[in-house]
Amino acid sequence: MIRLTAYVSGRVRWVGYRAKIIYLAHNLGLVGLVQNRPDGRVLVIAEGEKDAVEKFASAIKIENDPINVETIDASFSNASGEFSVFRKITGPDEIGERLDEGIEILRGMLAEMHHNQEEIMDKIKRWRQDEEGPHGPEV
Repeated sequence: MIRLTAYVSGRVRWVGYRAKIIYLAHNLGLVGLVQNRPDGRVLVIAEGEKDAVEKFASAIKIENDPINVETIDASFSNASGEFSVFRKITGPDEIGERLDEGIEILRGMLAEMHHNQEEIMDKIKRWRQDEEGPHGPEV
């Protein structure tokens, strides 16, 4: 069992990079973590069988828009056995930023729903007017 410790830089934050890393790790049966670091890099620690960790080390250099890994500072060592799963570690500031971003997305969705509702109500009114004819409802 070996351990990969990698500091990844480039366009790797707020673009789904950590989700891709988790997916890759789970598919290869690895344990460890992925975490945004204060210096703008992403820390990746993965432990598992040598072949799987080496394959993972190659796979984390993702260049698929919007993700663009520029550099990876990686080292290998003996596995510590401290992990039982592979997971994402989030910081307290990150959660607040995500909530603020989520609130803005929800506001936009509500505004769009309100606009769509108004359009639907206008269409219903026009449909009713067409059904009733120019002289109002038939008796």
